[in-house]
Amino acid sequence: LVAALGAIEWASPEGWEAAPDSLVDLAADAIGDVAVTLIIIAKQLGLDFRLCLAGAYEEIKNRKGKMIGGVFVKDA
Repeated sequence: LVAALGAIEWASPEGWEAAPDSLVDLAADAIGDVAVTLIIIAKQLGLDFRLCLAGAYEEIKNRKGKMIGGVFVKDA
């Protein structure tokens, strides 16, 4: 969990300003850090990360909406 929070910190706008690499490289690194952390947590709990991800996708795949200001807003 601490690693995930650290990755999220680097993905914040404040982290972008301090980043020596491009924003795309920073985002890719942060996403990778979060993914690895989630895989480790899933393994520690005896879960298959791929099944967790597939389940989450199945739950949201048919949602309709749009991105507003970087936030997904579901249609009513």
